[in-house]
Amino acid sequence: MKKKLRVILPLILLLVVLFLTIGYSTFIAEFSVTNIVAKFREEKVVRVTGVTTQSGIVSNLDYSAGAVVNDVTLATGASVNYNVTVTNLGNVPIAVSNVTFTNGNGEILGLTSNINEQNYVKVCDNSSCINGVSKAIPIVVTNNSGGNISGYLGVNLKFSK
Repeated sequence: MKKKLRVILPLILLLVVLFLTIGYSTFIAEFSVTNIVAKFREEKVVRVTGVTTQSGIVSNLDYSAGAVVNDVTLATGASVNYNVTVTNLGNVPIAVSNVTFTNGNGEILGLTSNINEQNYVKVCDNSSCINGVSKAIPIVVTNNSGGNISGYLGVNLKFSK
């Protein structure tokens, strides 16, 4: 009899505690935590969400999160105009601070843009940086390389706070 009581009594106590816990959790209407300080985390999430350009100079136009890719034929001194839509999906002010150019072999020198470290373009400012704000940014790429450029061109955007 004592052996059965030693086994049954802990099981009964376990079931009572389990039922009390489940019952309390079921009937509690509000969960509140007091004196807890939550930290706000900044999110820097910005994407290229659209691009248009003049026809005839550019073909196979496409874009990714931070770049515009296309095939281009650009004579010396000629330029191509892109209208790039940039969307800030985060909650901090973001600017397009620089533009670099690549082909299949690496960076292309001799191309210049209207956007650089001194002449950056803000996507939004403090008062308008809400989730999903977009801005169309004109980017002018000029060939100053001294030769014609033909083929794949990646226009890479650098985003910064």
